[in-house]
Amino acid sequence: MDEISNIPSTTFYGRQIDRLRARDQEYAQEINLENEESDVEPEEEEVDDPVMPTNLLTDTVQTEDIHAERATFDAEAYLPLSEDDTVVLEVAEATVENEEAPQVTARRARANARTSTSWVPSDHNDVTNNYSYLGPDHEYADDLRQPIEYVRQFLTDDLLDLFVTQSNLYLVQKNSNKPLNVDRNELEQWIGLCIYFSISKLPNVRMHWSHHLGDMRDVTSTVMSRNRWELIKTNFHMVDNSTETQNSRENKDRLFKVRPMVDHLREKFHQIPMEQELCIDEQMVPFKGRSYLKQYVPSKPHKYGYKFFVLAGKDGMTHDFIPYTGKINPVNDPTVPDLGPSSNVVLHLCQIIPSDCNHYLFFDNWFTSLPLLRHLATRKIWCCGTVRQARLPGIKKGKHDEKDLMKKGRGAYEELKCDNDGIEITYVKWYDNKIVNLVSTFAKALPLGKVSRWDKKLSQRIEISCPDIIKWYNKSMGGVDLADCLIALYRINIGAKKYYHRLIFHMIDMVIVNSWLLYRRDALHLKLPKSEVIPLAFFKIKVAFSLIKGGKELNRKRGRPSLSDATDAGPKVKKAGRPQALPDHPIRYDSVGHWPAVEEQRRMCKRKGCSGKTNITCSKCKVNLCLNGKQNCFVQFHTR
Repeated sequence: MDEISNIPSTTFYGRQIDRLRARDQEYAQEINLENEESDVEPEEEEVDDPVMPTNLLTDTVQTEDIHAERATFDAEAYLPLSEDDTVVLEVAEATVENEEAPQVTARRARANARTSTSWVPSDHNDVTNNYSYLGPDHEYADDLRQPIEYVRQFLTDDLLDLFVTQSNLYLVQKNSNKPLNVDRNELEQWIGLCIYFSISKLPNVRMHWSHHLGDMRDVTSTVMSRNRWELIKTNFHMVDNSTETQNSRENKDRLFKVRPMVDHLREKFHQIPMEQELCIDEQMVPFKGRSYLKQYVPSKPHKYGYKFFVLAGKDGMTHDFIPYTGKINPVNDPTVPDLGPSSNVVLHLCQIIPSDCNHYLFFDNWFTSLPLLRHLATRKIWCCGTVRQARLPGIKKGKHDEKDLMKKGRGAYEELKCDNDGIEITYVKWYDNKIVNLVSTFAKALPLGKVSRWDKKLSQRIEISCPDIIKWYNKSMGGVDLADCLIALYRINIGAKKYYHRLIFHMIDMVIVNSWLLYRRDALHLKLPKSEVIPLAFFKIKVAFSLIKGGKELNRKRGRPSLSDATDAGPKVKKAGRPQALPDHPIRYDSVGHWPAVEEQRRMCKRKGCSGKTNITCSKCKVNLCLNGKQNCFVQFHTR
C-alpha cells in the first residue's frame, strides 16, 4: 500500500490511481448522504410480470439520473419515518413561497412502503364502505338521435378536413403530376365503405367490386371505383412528412403519424360522462406487420400487435387511452409521485378522473402497488385490484401460508389491514381453485356471499363462500374487455402496408363502439323497449350508409346494359319484389341526388298516408313514390 501511495501523480499510473480514489470518495459520500436521509436498507428490484414485454421497463432510472435527482432533493423536505408508521408517501410543504414540491421517486416510495407497513388481523366486524357518488349528474338527450349524429361528435369536420388536406399533400409530394383531389364528401364515402366492409367480411376487399356478387356489388360500384378506393387508401394521411424528421428527432414521438387523431379523440372521450365504477387494463390491436411499436404478449388472444392502456367504465365506454410506445414517463406534475412504470400508467389515466367524487377504480396485479392506492385515496379515488405478494411488505410469503389456507378447504379466506392517516388498506387472501390475493381501500371480505363451483370428487356443483371484495372485482373489472369484445365483433380488418393505418382503423372502431354505447345509454334513459334498440351491427350499417349517401351524389352505374330477355321462349312471370326499407333521415332529407326514375313494376307508394301504386322510384332512396298530376308524394317524402 505504501508503495502504491508513493507513485507520483505526474505518471500515467499515478493519474489512474487518483481517479479511482476520487471515485471511491464520491461513492462513499453518496452512501453517507443516503443513510442520513433514511434509515431503510436498499431494496432489491422486483421481478415484473413475465407476460409483459421486456422492453416495457426501459424507463428505469439509470445511475446518472439517480445522482442528478439526489442532487436536487432536500433531505429535510421529507417527513421522517418511524417504525410504527404505515405506508408513507407524503412530501413536506415547501417553506419558501411559490416553491414547487419535489417529485417522489419510485425507489423512495417502494423503500418507504417496505419498511413502514405493518399488517394486523381484521376484527371482522366492519362491512364494505359504500361511498356515495358525488360526481355530476348525466345529461341525457330528450330524444334519440340518428346514429350518424353520435359518430360526428367524435369524427368532427376539423378532423376530416385534416385528413383531406394531408392526403392531397402527401400525393403531391410524391408525384405533383397526379394530384389526388379528394374532398370531404369523397373521404366520408371512403370511410363509410371501410365500415361497410367490416360487416360484409368478404375474404378480400377487392371482391366487393366483383360482378359475381350481383346486387351486393352495387353498394360499392355506385359509390366509387375499386382503383379510386385503393388510391385513396394508399395516400390516406394526416401529417406533413416534411416535418417528420425534425419532430421525430427533437420530440422522439413514435406516434408522430397518428398523433393529431390520438390527441383529438382523447379530448373528445374525456367529455363523456363517467360512471362511478371504472377500470384500467390493457388492450391489444392485432397487427403482424413490421413496426417498432409492435409488442408480443403470449397470454393475450392476439399475441402480436399494438398495446393500448385504456380507462373504461364497467359498461365498456372508453374514457381515455394511451398507446404504448416502449417507454412510460412519470406524470408531468410535481404533486404526482413517480411510482414506477406500471403505476405511472394508472396515474396518467387518472388525471381526468375528478377528485373528491368517490369513484371506484379497478385494475389487475401488474398495476397494483400500495403507494399507488395510498396516493389515489388522498384524491378520494377508491381502488381495488389483485396484487402480487412481492409488492406487499410485511406479508409472509411462501407455500407454507398457502398450504394452511388450502387445508381449510375451498372458500376459506384470510383478511388483514393496515392504517395510514385514516386511510385503511385491506388485504384479502381467498382460496378458490388457487390462491387469489386482493387489496382495496374500500372493499372488505364481509359480507360473505356464495358462488357455485364444480367439485371433481363429488362430480357435482357445490356452493362455497366468497368474500365481498371478490364480487366487487368480478363485477366491475371487465369494462376494457367488454370494449375489446365489441370492437372485435366487427373490426375494420383491411390489410395495409403502412403500419399507422391499423391504428387509425382501430380508433375508428373505438369511436363507433363509444357512439353505440351512448345511444344505448340514451335509449335506456328513455325506457325504450329492448326490441327497438338497434344492435351494434345495424348501428354500424346505418353509420356506413349515412357516410356513403348522406349529402352525396352517387355515381351512375357503369358499363353496358345487360341484354333483355325478350327472345326467351315462354311468357314472363312477374316476381314479387323485395320489401323496400325506408332510408334514414340524413339520407332522406339531404336534398342531394334524389332523382325520379321509371321502373316497369308498379308498387305501393312509401309516403305515409298514401295508398296509391306507382312505377316512379327515387334513384337514391330506392323507394316507390307517386308523381303525377293529382299528387306529388315525391316532394312530400323528401321534405320535413
